[in-house]
Amino acid sequence: MKQLERKGEEVPPPEKGGRQSEHWTANEHERFLVGLSTHGRQWVEVAKVVRTKTLLQVHSHATNYFKQLEREGKADLI
Repeated sequence: MKQLERKGEEVPPPEKGGRQSEHWTANEHERFLVGLSTHGRQWVEVAKVVRTKTLLQVHSHATNYFKQLEREGKADLI
C-alpha cells in the first residue's frame, strides 16, 4: 500500500474497522487534508484518499471545516 505524505511526514493508513463512524479521527482528518491539497474540491477523489468515509461524509466534513476556518479568521487558506 502506498504511504501518503504531507509536509514531509508520512500519513498513517486508516484504522481498520467494520463500521464507518460519523466522528472523524485525527488520522482521517489528516488524510482529508492530504486529499484536499492534492485534489482540491473533487470530493470523490478526496473520499478515495480518506478511504473510511463516504462521499457525503467527506463533503459535510469539508463544509464544516471551511466554516471553522472562516470563524477563526483563516478563510484565506480556503
